[in-house]
Amino acid sequence: MHDQTTGAVAIKVANTVTQAAAAGTVYFGLTLNEIGVIIGMFVAVVGLVGQLGLTWYYKHQHLELARRKRAEDNDE
Repeated sequence: MHDQTTGAVAIKVANTVTQAAAAGTVYFGLTLNEIGVIIGMFVAVVGLVGQLGLTWYYKHQHLELARRKRAEDNDE
């Protein structure tokens, strides 16, 4: 039983070390220009999604106002 517990802990430690080494390689393997490009792409995607969301919201609001105005005009 003791050997199984030790083996499980060893596997967890090995996995953690492997993941940390991979993260370190990615982080330190990138130049500042590459990191800047990645951050720039992230900001662009967030901006695009935000802009599309705002456009949809205001177009939806405009449509609701137009429907209300048409309903009011039809009632008169």
